[in-house]
Amino acid sequence: MKAIYPPLTIAGLLLFAGCDSKPKDSAEPPREPATATPGTKTYETVHVERAIDAYIKYPSPGNEAEVERALAELSTEIAAIQNQAAKASGAQREELEATAGRLIEFQEQQALRFARAKADAKKKETLSEKARDAGEKAKDAAREAGGVVREALKEAAEAAEEAARRAKEKLEKDE
Repeated sequence: MKAIYPPLTIAGLLLFAGCDSKPKDSAEPPREPATATPGTKTYETVHVERAIDAYIKYPSPGNEAEVERALAELSTEIAAIQNQAAKASGAQREELEATAGRLIEFQEQQALRFARAKADAKKKETLSEKARDAGEKAKDAAREAGGVVREALKEAAEAAEEAARRAKEKLEKDE
């Protein structure tokens, strides 16, 4: 029974020492700081931010459509707040107009962020297409070079055979 305690003690120490280690840096770039001004956090704004984050990570047509849908929902929310502001008066009206203004500013910032993400995705797509084309060209050039080398080796072998045949004929004549 006593033989079990030292390994358990060592395992426990390693376990607790491992808990204090710092996490490794991830390969993914840090997320852009929140561009929303205070007082604009709503379901729609969070949805827009998350949809754009997903698109940045995986730029696919489905994620692009999700961002478009989230931005449209935010526009609907802004229109509803502006409608409420038009019907309200006094301090309530000012508060609703200020909220709508902050949401419009947030929407513009996120639309710009999305446009940048789309441009980056297109640039990466173009670069990968160019890399693929360059790879195909390199493969074709290697095939062509291989054909040239094969042809040269064939000609060299034929020349060597011809030289050997002539040398043999000359030797036979001399005898």
